[in-house]
Order: sequence, then C-alpha cells, then structure tokens
Amino acid sequence: MKKPNLILVHTFPGNKIILKGLIEFLQDYFNVYMCDLPGFNKNKPLKEISFENYSKFVQKYLDKLNLKEYLLGGISFGFKIACGVKIDERCKGVLALEPYLSSKELGIPWLFRIYEKLEVDLICFRKNYEKVWNSKNFVNILKMGGQPLSRIKTILETVDPRTFFETAYLLFHDKNDCNFHKKPHILIINKKDEIVNANKIIKEFKENVSNLLIIYTSIKHMPKQDSKEYFQRNMDDEAFRKIILFCIKNEYGKRKKEIKSRLKEFKNNKDVFYELCFCLLTPQSNAYKCWDAVEELKKKDFFNKNIKVENILKSKTRFYKNKSKYLYEMKNKFNDLKFEREFLVENVKGLSYKESSHFLRNIGHRNYAILDRHILKNLLNLKVVQEIPKNLNKKNYLEIENKFRKFSDKIGIEMDELDLLFWSLETGKVFR
Repeated sequence: MKKPNLILVHTFPGNKIILKGLIEFLQDYFNVYMCDLPGFNKNKPLKEISFENYSKFVQKYLDKLNLKEYLLGGISFGFKIACGVKIDERCKGVLALEPYLSSKELGIPWLFRIYEKLEVDLICFRKNYEKVWNSKNFVNILKMGGQPLSRIKTILETVDPRTFFETAYLLFHDKNDCNFHKKPHILIINKKDEIVNANKIIKEFKENVSNLLIIYTSIKHMPKQDSKEYFQRNMDDEAFRKIILFCIKNEYGKRKKEIKSRLKEFKNNKDVFYELCFCLLTPQSNAYKCWDAVEELKKKDFFNKNIKVENILKSKTRFYKNKSKYLYEMKNKFNDLKFEREFLVENVKGLSYKESSHFLRNIGHRNYAILDRHILKNLLNLKVVQEIPKNLNKKNYLEIENKFRKFSDKIGIEMDELDLLFWSLETGKVFR
C-alpha cells in the first residue's frame, strides 16, 4: 500500500512554518499536503472571514492538486473547515486531530474564555487590529494561552492581524453543529485536551460517524514543544498501524466483491499451461506486459507448435533470453508436472517459492503467500515483519508466510484476498 495522500488544514493560529514538526512527523506515514489558509502565512487574506469562505479556498486547493485519492484532514479548527469542503469518491476518509466542532465543545476555563471573548469582540468592533497586534498586552495574552515565545514570534511575522481576530471571533461565537462527511473517520484525540472538551467531541463523533476509529494520544492541543521528536514520543507506530489497518479494511469492504469474483475465476481456470507461462515471465517485470506476451503465445498456439518465443518476449519482459529457455524446458516436461509447490520449486527452472505460489493461486489453490515486493512492503508497514530480507530462501519465505497467515486470521481477511487487495491498492486494479 502506497503512502496515503493527506490534505491537511491547519489549526488556529497555524501554518506550514508553525506546524513544521508535525508535518515532518506525519510524512513518515503520509504524503502530506498542508493547505495554508488565506492570511495565515503571509498570503492574501479573505475579504470576508467565514468558515464557508475558508472551505471554498480549501476546495480550490484540492481541485488544483487533482489527486486520484486522498484523506482529508483537519487540526482543531481546520477540521471544521474540512467539513465544509465538497468531496467525492476520491476522498477515502477524514482525519480529525484534536478537532474543533463549535464553541459548545470548547473546554477553556470559563473565566479565561469570557475574558478572551470580550477582548476579541471589542477589537473586532473597533477594527484596531494592527494597534493591538503590535502591543505588549497582546503578546501577554498569547503567553497566557500557552504559546511559547518562538511560536509567538512566528505568528506575529506570518499571520495577518485582521484574519487572526476575525477568525477568533468566529470560533468564540460559532454554535452551529458540525456537518460530518459520510466517510470513514479517524479521530485522534487527547482525553485531557486543554482546549476542547474531549468527552463531548468523542460523543459527537460516535453519534454522527458510522465508521469510526478513535486513537487516543497524549499530544497537547497547543504543545510548547513542536518538534518531530515531540510527536514521536506522544504518538507511537502502533497508532499508525491501527490507522493503516483501518484504511485497509475499508478498502477491502469496497473491493470485496471484485476480489472474491477474481478468486472464483482462478478456481475455474482451465488454462493451466499458459498460467504457468505467465508466472515464469513475471519476475522483475511488468505483469500487464507479461500477460500481453502470454496472450500472443496463445494466439500462436505455443503449447502445440514450435515457435520462437524470444521475438514475443523481447519487448514484454526483462531477461527474455533466460525466460525463453525456461518456457521451452517447462513445455517439454509439462505433462509430467505435479501441481504441488515443493515439486514445482525443485523441478521447474525459473520458479521460486513466490512464482510457484503465484501459479498455484491462479489455478485455484488457496492459502499460499505470494511474497513480492508489494506484499513485503505492506507487511513491513503493518509491523507483521520487522524488516524485508535481502534474499528470500526457503526458511525465511516460510517464516514470513506463516506470520502473514496469522495476521490474516487475526484481521479476518483471507491471505489470498489480502494479496489481491494490496496489489489493487498499488495499481488501482484487481489483476492476477
């Protein structure tokens, strides 16, 4: 499974600079696209500050990226913005990190909240944004809010004053319920969050999201440290393994029918000779081109006729000279072959455990692992294996296969189905 694309809307106040450590942390697991909202990173502010206009801006950003598939994410107030973005089938799910839903779920101590609200209301009424922005009193308010000096400096240098105060006004006065997308959601939240009421947030998600994964973390809403190392200490690999597994199960649900149909086709596969030709051609080569070569071999009736296969293979598979020899040798002994993995590995030149397993699966046998680089990479990401071996011998192949089988049993998806699922997640198609 490739790294998922994550389009992320930042917190308030935030931008790529302020959230650099978080971005670096998330990039170990996602291709991160951070959308800097207007007025938050020396960019042109909105004429009219509103959740709707922020969402429209993110919509344009999303359309410009034109990704085939992605997760849409929001940090704190960024989640509210993400909820207003129009999405389609390319969006595979929504990630909510310490999300803001409305002022009703704020957990700031009531006295400090009233004080901040009155200050913001007065500033927006007078429109003396610049004057307040450059005052010592404003810096002190930011300090009281838990912002370290380094971050305060970045805020003052990069965020537009009017944007800051009018957005704060929105946050304090917003009482509208959040419109959740009809997509799988991943909620990442600290039960002791100091800004939002985590219990209320969790309750809202459970009531409004049918397909929900909750990840509990110790990350603070406004951490004083914001390095990559801080996030690594407070959110481990196991959390992201759960997220990847959640995404895999959701994709399996969408492709289950097609995957089971393909496995049924394999069970009824009578074209055993050409299936074996295909599996001899695929190592370190493009599977689709190899299948094109097999279709041409069929047309020329390679099984019954003496034809020169090198001319067919030359443009369709790597190491075509060696693979041509493998095909000739296999053809000469085909009628004496036993369709058992150990026998095939020992008696068919060019077939390793991977290719033999591939062949047997494609003629209807089950419960063999096809440990190609796509499968191994996914097993590594899911912590099923700790490393990918440089070379696969009989011993480590069978050990990894056994771990894969146990993992398959644990999550309730058969190993053969996982293989086709991982392949389709890499290529977009359920092939063979």
